[in-house]
Amino acid sequence: MFAHKSTAKVTCVREVSGFAVWYHRALYDEKGRPMGSNGDYLLRFFAWSATDEAIEFAVNTATDAGQDMIEVRALDALIEKAMMAIKPFHCDGC
Repeated sequence: MFAHKSTAKVTCVREVSGFAVWYHRALYDEKGRPMGSNGDYLLRFFAWSATDEAIEFAVNTATDAGQDMIEVRALDALIEKAMMAIKPFHCDGC
């Protein structure tokens, strides 16, 4: 289904103001064509005081409730959920 160079991973990264959980998606078919929207997606951000929660979220997200392989469809659904949580900036008179 996926080409050998395909990757999908979840990482928890220490940022300046807390911890970010990222989904890195680089999936290609056997002919090397991108499958879907590849990129780096911020799934969730945690404050410094929530280190354990950030790591737990990243591990649970990556393992999909005990699976030892990432479930790409479930992660793609999280992208959509994360995008809906972002409120677009709107400024009247800017």
